[in-house]
Amino acid sequence: MNLIEFINSQGEPLTELLDLLPIPIFYKDRRGVYLGCNKAFERFIKLSREEFIGKTVYELYPKKLADIYFKMDEEHFNNPGVQVYDGEVRSSERESYSVRFHKATFTNEEGEVAGLIGAVLDITKEVEQGRYLEKLASYDVLTGLYNRRKGMILLERAIEDSRYQGEELSIIMMDVDHFKRINDLYGHLYGDEVLKKISQVLEDNLRDQDIVFRYGGEEFICSLPKTSKGEALLVAERIRESIIASFTDHEKNTDRYVTASFGVSTYPEDGMSMDQVVSRADDAMYRIKKNGRNGIGVARRRKG
Repeated sequence: MNLIEFINSQGEPLTELLDLLPIPIFYKDRRGVYLGCNKAFERFIKLSREEFIGKTVYELYPKKLADIYFKMDEEHFNNPGVQVYDGEVRSSERESYSVRFHKATFTNEEGEVAGLIGAVLDITKEVEQGRYLEKLASYDVLTGLYNRRKGMILLERAIEDSRYQGEELSIIMMDVDHFKRINDLYGHLYGDEVLKKISQVLEDNLRDQDIVFRYGGEEFICSLPKTSKGEALLVAERIRESIIASFTDHEKNTDRYVTASFGVSTYPEDGMSMDQVVSRADDAMYRIKKNGRNGIGVARRRKG
């Protein structure tokens, strides 16, 4: 007697017992046809058992999703036993859930795989929490840009890619001029708005393959792969002008005129490592800040 025959032989007592369990449970035969479930499974997929028993996933889900379910079941039938894996399911109302499947195959009297029984754990909140924590670890809360930790990881990876491909990579370091004075005069809330607006200007002036992140405080770094120093200077100038334009129009209040200073360096011309290239851009930027601000500095070659 296989599992399905056993369940059927027990009649209502076993069905009622399964219905008491809060975890969605289902079972299907070797062809993938649903044979039964408990009430928790009905509630989960928002279908009564009468609506899906006797049907396959292709009669219940969009083909793309059904293909995934069918493939997973076939792999399980070909490698019988117990399987646990995470996936996605959709209810009849097209609501999507992240789930953890616990499945086990069962055999007939000849020892052949006759079907499988599965339990479904809803881990949607767990997955969403994980994504939220991942976002906190990678993104700056105020600006929505990558934070320094994530940005430096991506920059180092971009330099490695440039080394492998034999390509140039330029970086632009930027610092908001007189930012402390902006905070002191107009308050930190306005200072936050300045940083958010500048972040948007940076994103608007970069390509999809470029990276921009908040380096710290009012400093930002842009990574431009396959970009020469001359090309990076043009990008920096475009950003500089866009920042001025963004704040010049703000109530036409010249007291809130906002500018920024920039430093540009290029791999491998100005350094073979990420730290060297960043340091060269930083030096170039601070030369501008010491000499009037609101300009663009270019990395100088260092002897030796």
